[in-house]
Amino acid sequence: MKMLDRYIARLFLINAGTLFVVLFSFVVAVDVVINLRRFSQAGEDRAGADAGSIARTFETLGAIADLWGPRLLQLFSYLSGVVLIVAAGFTCAQLVRSRELVAVMASGVSLHRVVRPFVVVALGVSLVQVIDNELVIPRVAHLLTRDVGDSGSRELGLLTVHLIADDQGRLVSADLFDPGEGVLEGVHMWARDRDGRVSLHVWGDRAVWESGAWRLGGGMARVIDPVRSSVRATDVLATSLDPETLMIRRMTSLGQNLGWGQISDILRRGGLDDRARDKLDRARWGRIAGILSNLLALIAALPMFLVRLPQPMLGAAMRSAPIMGMGLAAAAMSTSVSLAGVPVWLGVFVPSLLLAPVAIVLLTGIRS
Repeated sequence: MKMLDRYIARLFLINAGTLFVVLFSFVVAVDVVINLRRFSQAGEDRAGADAGSIARTFETLGAIADLWGPRLLQLFSYLSGVVLIVAAGFTCAQLVRSRELVAVMASGVSLHRVVRPFVVVALGVSLVQVIDNELVIPRVAHLLTRDVGDSGSRELGLLTVHLIADDQGRLVSADLFDPGEGVLEGVHMWARDRDGRVSLHVWGDRAVWESGAWRLGGGMARVIDPVRSSVRATDVLATSLDPETLMIRRMTSLGQNLGWGQISDILRRGGLDDRARDKLDRARWGRIAGILSNLLALIAALPMFLVRLPQPMLGAAMRSAPIMGMGLAAAAMSTSVSLAGVPVWLGVFVPSLLLAPVAIVLLTGIRS
């Protein structure tokens, strides 16, 4: 039986690897065709004005590889569920076409036993996905937000602060934020009264974090009152949003690309509202639920392809399509759907729990 397991597992891995390569190549090729001029310009900038055509070509290819290398790591995580099901279908089609499943049953082996190598390989791919999500992608998370013009850059760079609320509900925005230097450019802060009306507006051309406070350059403060308003100069921006907190808020928007430990550390530090905390909680627990949904979808789809008699596999593919759709929908919903009154860590597993009975019924229903 070990020989049979190794044979099926090898076919399954070859088909899955081939599909990954084909899909990766297709996605990269489409993006390169759409942005060819921008990639060429990036290659020329990297090569220099005096470089020859060969050097510019190599630099253009380097810009493409530099931009898409980290993105392919993320794409692997997104596509693994689809690839496993489609690769399992191709593998079963090969076994059916060559009458090997007939030979397996003639030797007294049940088709239920044939499921095992598929599940073992899928568990191995899922383990690689976990390593990718927890150890690899977090190291390159800041590179995943780059555009074509940013290829070659390794720094997080300057950020924009979009109306972030501090612990007193005051809204802060800035045209540019340099996390390394702790500097804000074009900063504004609005404070509101109990009715939600703006009561104070503070702004400045530049703010530098010094001695636990933002020191304003060219700072002004306008007190807005229905009876009498006043404007005065100020050199301090009073808010709890220090550079570290601003970076945490920035990383919250990258929750899907952070590791479990990073998300847990952000949640321990606090400073987030309930909505942001729930989003991060769904991001970390949803990964486990997503992998579980992919495995259940594979198990549910396999009975469609494991048939006793040779037959066209188009019908099996059509029957497995809704199952694949359910699995992918469950994996996607695990990180985006919140259920009222249900803890986040439990709510993300609800789609998987709904898919599990379907997988069990279909698996036990294999005719062998």
